[in-house]
Amino acid sequence: MDKPIRIVAVSDTHGYHRKLSIPDGDIFIHAGDITMEGEYDVVADFADWIDSLPHAIKCIVPGNHDFCFDISHPRYDGGAQRLLDLPRTHFLIDAARTLEIRDQKIKVYGSPWVPNLRGWAFWDRNRDRYEYGAPRDIDVLVTHGPPSGIRDGDQYKSAIHYGSKFLSRYLNMCFKLKLHIFGHVHEGYGQGQVGEIMFVNACTCTREYAPTNPPLVLDFVL
Repeated sequence: MDKPIRIVAVSDTHGYHRKLSIPDGDIFIHAGDITMEGEYDVVADFADWIDSLPHAIKCIVPGNHDFCFDISHPRYDGGAQRLLDLPRTHFLIDAARTLEIRDQKIKVYGSPWVPNLRGWAFWDRNRDRYEYGAPRDIDVLVTHGPPSGIRDGDQYKSAIHYGSKFLSRYLNMCFKLKLHIFGHVHEGYGQGQVGEIMFVNACTCTREYAPTNPPLVLDFVL
């Protein structure tokens, strides 16, 4: 049997990335909200930090706080995205990559969209962003937001859930999917298996924006 591929996942670091102790692994994944308000200087420092990590491959998806990466937003800054054009690093906005680690291939798809957040970056505008073009033969899905009903709730408002129904429909069509990594809902931090899929909310920051949730380490087997 092939040795498991170790994936280290974080999300919602909101500028506190240098406060983290990042475990060793094969693939490092950041599921969005690098910044608090899309600050260029935070992205520049984040790029230096990402480049210093030893992982063979890094994958990054932006989030709703990362205004500078959303080409439809007035605060878009093309220079910020170019900062993340780094070796061994994949910046994914509705994009797939086939990653190769020790002769094993993993297909990853990354997407940033979130529902119900008018005016924020990557607001889905109540459109299904996965209906056309999103591949279904993926092994790992990385999104900023959670699917509907899975680690997407606010413990202080028990009736409120922030996940995407469109995302739920999409992942249920992904016949090979084994791992879904996301963030966005800070209160949902943690992981759990549902059927064949491991769902991982990797939020670093708590509800109070304290960067105290540790990175999650996942040993992935194809």
